[in-house]
Amino acid sequence: SLRPSKLDRKESYKAQRKNYAKEKKRVERELQSSFNDESIIVRSDWLKVRGSLKSWCKLWCIVKPGLLLLYKSPKVKSSHWIGTIILSTCELIERPSKKEGFCFKLFHPMDQSIWASKGPNGETIGAVVQPLPNSHLIFRAPNNAAGKCWMDALELALRCSSLLLRTMSKKGPSSGIAPLNNSGSGCEGDMTDGMHHTLPTSSSTAETLVLNESDTEKHFTSGKDVPFSYPFITH
Repeated sequence: SLRPSKLDRKESYKAQRKNYAKEKKRVERELQSSFNDESIIVRSDWLKVRGSLKSWCKLWCIVKPGLLLLYKSPKVKSSHWIGTIILSTCELIERPSKKEGFCFKLFHPMDQSIWASKGPNGETIGAVVQPLPNSHLIFRAPNNAAGKCWMDALELALRCSSLLLRTMSKKGPSSGIAPLNNSGSGCEGDMTDGMHHTLPTSSSTAETLVLNESDTEKHFTSGKDVPFSYPFITH
């Protein structure tokens, strides 16, 4: 009498494993589509970034759902890629500054690495820049308005990444809905216009649709990948 029960459990486990593998592949496909689809951009522009030696360099920053990509220039190609930050590992806070502009900080609350192990095209070595911190990054926008826009964009990409991936990939330029690609210092009609068409107004609704963000991180650290430490990142 116990045999059917054991068989049922075994079949149930097999089905769960199959569904798990299917869901994992779907998440990976969505993530890859966000890399490849230029319309899936929340915000992109120049920002000053503070290195480990406390000097600043200007980098081209691209916010995508769940990710922040850093490049040496707006030429988004492998030779200009510097690194990718996994936003699901980060907290975001405004940072006081005596200098002009608006500062904010992305950091891991447990002082762990915020960097992905590879780039959008499988890169494992980033372009050479000054050393960058391992567990945090400090940014400077040119003014308060631009800084607030960056904070909003990062919060949106951080909290609703899976929802953004689905809505923005389904409702791309062909549907007449503008992508959230907002370079420039102003926010007039950009963040809110894109959100108005694609995101539900209820935060509880958004929370129920967001996938487990750890899947994004696991995509970069699958068992096949050799552990990697960027030469430009300092501990």
